[in-house]
Amino acid sequence: MSNQEQTEAKPQQIAPADSELLTARQKLEKFLNEKNAVTDVLNQIEEQTGIQKIYQVGGLGGFLAFYMAVGYGAQILCNFLGFLYPAIASIKAIESEGSRDDRQWLTYWVVYALFNILEYFSDLLLSWFPFYYLMKLLFLCWCMAPVSWNGSHILYTKVIRPWFLKHEQEIERDLSMIETGVNSAATAAVAAAKEQATAAAQQHIADQIQNAGSNDQQEPSN
Repeated sequence: MSNQEQTEAKPQQIAPADSELLTARQKLEKFLNEKNAVTDVLNQIEEQTGIQKIYQVGGLGGFLAFYMAVGYGAQILCNFLGFLYPAIASIKAIESEGSRDDRQWLTYWVVYALFNILEYFSDLLLSWFPFYYLMKLLFLCWCMAPVSWNGSHILYTKVIRPWFLKHEQEIERDLSMIETGVNSAATAAVAAAKEQATAAAQQHIADQIQNAGSNDQQEPSN
């Protein structure tokens, strides 16, 4: 057998990224074959139009991307999509056995929280960029994607975790100072509220005694 024939006989190897994309598609097709409210609607559309569910989802994704680029209310829709699916997946992870998916979604929420903090201080500037909310949605999808190059995992392991471990003692000290200050303020507020309540009660009793004495003096003698 020639070298060319041996080369042709070898099975083609699938790259890891392609394999993971294939796995993600298989998970999507598994979901689309399940019995739920979403697939019921998609099945009805498929019966009427002949368009397979997987292509319906792809078309919806394309329309959503277009709407995120030019549509009204893109900010609200982007935040809604970035919260709804991870919230549902997190609930399912809590109720399931094992901790692998718990760690995955905890990591996502850490990244999501830090992203929202950064966005809060730069929203007025970034919101003027063309297609900003489309890019934000793609970023959130990358962070929740069920692949090894998941954005949350990469950002946590490469950026957030090293920074946190480096500054952990300073963070703990600052949190302790904040906790002490909050406890002191709460204690002072409770003490002040008690003093005001006691003073108000004493004043009310004194007013009642004074009113009772005035009523006694105004009554005619027999």
